[in-house]
Amino acid sequence: MSVPEPDGLPVLGHTVSYFRDPFGFYEQAEALGDLVRAEVMGETFYYVHHPEDVKRVLVDRSDDVEKPDFFDRTSREVAPTGVFFTDGEQWRRQRTALQPAFYREHIDRYAPTMADCTRNAVEDWQDGGRIDGDDFRSLTLRVLTRTMFGIDDPDGRRIVAEATDAVNEKFETGLDGFIPTWVPTPTNRRYRRRMDALDDVVDSLLARGGGIEGDDAMPDLLSVLQATDALSETEIRDQLVTFLFAGHETTSLALLYAWVMLDRHPEVRERLHREVDALDGDPTAEDLDSLPVTDRVIRETLRLYPPVYVTFRQATEPLQLRDGTVPAGATLLLPQYFVHRDERFWDDPETFDPDRWPEGPDHEHAYFPFGAGPRHCIGMRFARAELKLAIPTIARRWRLRSRTDELDFRMATTLRPAEPVAFDLERR
Repeated sequence: MSVPEPDGLPVLGHTVSYFRDPFGFYEQAEALGDLVRAEVMGETFYYVHHPEDVKRVLVDRSDDVEKPDFFDRTSREVAPTGVFFTDGEQWRRQRTALQPAFYREHIDRYAPTMADCTRNAVEDWQDGGRIDGDDFRSLTLRVLTRTMFGIDDPDGRRIVAEATDAVNEKFETGLDGFIPTWVPTPTNRRYRRRMDALDDVVDSLLARGGGIEGDDAMPDLLSVLQATDALSETEIRDQLVTFLFAGHETTSLALLYAWVMLDRHPEVRERLHREVDALDGDPTAEDLDSLPVTDRVIRETLRLYPPVYVTFRQATEPLQLRDGTVPAGATLLLPQYFVHRDERFWDDPETFDPDRWPEGPDHEHAYFPFGAGPRHCIGMRFARAELKLAIPTIARRWRLRSRTDELDFRMATTLRPAEPVAFDLERR
């Protein structure tokens, strides 16, 4: 069976149209079918749009795919031996060493710190004032550094946020991401300067050692890493960098999109307020399994606006999918953003409707905001707990009025707003 391709150019293939409008190119590929081939910058990509194929790639044939070669360009610059970038036996060894930090009992013990960080942040807000995405990033980064690394350092948080911006700018969907970092472009100079500052932060964390102050029995991520002999010093360093990046921005984007949706759907927001008002104070770990409205809002937000909007894999063996065969060496793109909106598996998919949960889609793998299979996001339980504590804690005190009429996106390493999203604050 012939695999369809978008219209392209001789030699250049689809490179021009892809870089001109990446999001539009995704939409064009989706319209052509469940398996679509494209040539970009001399590399072959296959867009995979059907949940059954998502399952086959990420679950059934997970041993026959790996991180794509082009990830090496990013990983070399950021965290080459971080668990997000490794494969095979190295990945399995790292995953086993990291897993204890994300057990349910540890997440429950992190919960008071998560709630405390949120409470402290929102109590500084002013009635009639304004916040934006940077406020959510500051909050989630503070949660991360306190629970995962046992520190509370505003300067360190600022440096991590600036480094995250630099990585997004460097590796967003565009030609800049293909220019080697030694070329002295303005983007590369800014990137290198901020990554050097991040290296200093990580060095100070490693020198300090793990352990959350005042509670030696509560292991943070750094304590877990330094207590194991399964990881080298380089691997420990790269895990810290990986979680500093991945552990805060995705959650802050989910918070931002949730509040945009809640403002656009006041009937859902009022149901959330009623659920929160019924609690005896701010939510705790004991409430994590008993906040159905909050849970549905989170699930639906992650459906419409998954911060990780596409998953990449590279085939190490030929893969037979529903509509054709993907050859060994080809890169597969599994775009959560579009699969989550496929009308074949979702009723009225463009509508924000938390009540579609807990039933969910007609196919289990039509929803995979944290990935699927053995390489699903190791921080999934942590992120969901943080969101489930932060949203009610904010909702007990505030209504957030979005100042954004339309959401447009930048396809960077995450699904970021193209323009800043701000909210006016209204005390309840």
